[in-house]
Amino acid sequence: MSIKKFLLLLSLHAEVGMAAQATRSDDRAEEALQILATMNSPSALQPASCHGSFGTDIGVGIDSLEIPTSNALLLDQLGATANDNTEHSRYAAPRLWLTRGLPLPIDVSLSASAPGKDGGIFQASGFLQWTIYQALARPALAVRATYGQLSGHNSTKLTSMRGEAVLSYGFWRYIGLYGRGGFSSHQGSIGITPDPRLSYSLTYENEPTAITKSWIQPDIAAGIRLNLGSPFLAVTSEINLQTRTNYTVKLSYLL
Repeated sequence: MSIKKFLLLLSLHAEVGMAAQATRSDDRAEEALQILATMNSPSALQPASCHGSFGTDIGVGIDSLEIPTSNALLLDQLGATANDNTEHSRYAAPRLWLTRGLPLPIDVSLSASAPGKDGGIFQASGFLQWTIYQALARPALAVRATYGQLSGHNSTKLTSMRGEAVLSYGFWRYIGLYGRGGFSSHQGSIGITPDPRLSYSLTYENEPTAITKSWIQPDIAAGIRLNLGSPFLAVTSEINLQTRTNYTVKLSYLL
């Protein structure tokens, strides 16, 4: 066999390997983007009622998500380590909220989080809520719009938008239940470094690449808000009914 034919066969073998690697990378990237999109679509953790004229609510809490331990691309983004004993592990990220009421029945909220343990990811969101109806001892109804931006390693970027309706009802001034439902739109790219083991390919380039995805998905959640013996201090907990594995808890103080 001539050297030219040998190099050609070697190149073809490498191309097949790279194609298989690209398929696996694409699957991992899609899974990673789905989870990062969840991080980029936080809830305001607010019922449908408005804060009133210039009411301010400050909150601190935790997002708790279930992540696959086999997705090295996601673990690299989060700065987490793999666990060989389980297929999934629980991952928690701190979050801050700031909500302010306006003279109209409109609330404006901001939220920020740094999910990555190495500080490589930053996420920020804005919320705009309009309370359509609220009355004493009756359910409240609102519509809410959310916009989020997430940036991570290797030029990873994600933009998320959500529109939803919120329905809530309070009991005895201390307990409030709410549900929210709508659709969210996500678009972004995640950076991938090619596998150096495929460097014998004649077309191999040792440069980071990016996989881009865009999709729309439903978003449904339910929560409970408890006033802790005071109308100014409350704890709110919410579960995402789409995954049933993602939770958020917030401790807030109304100024």
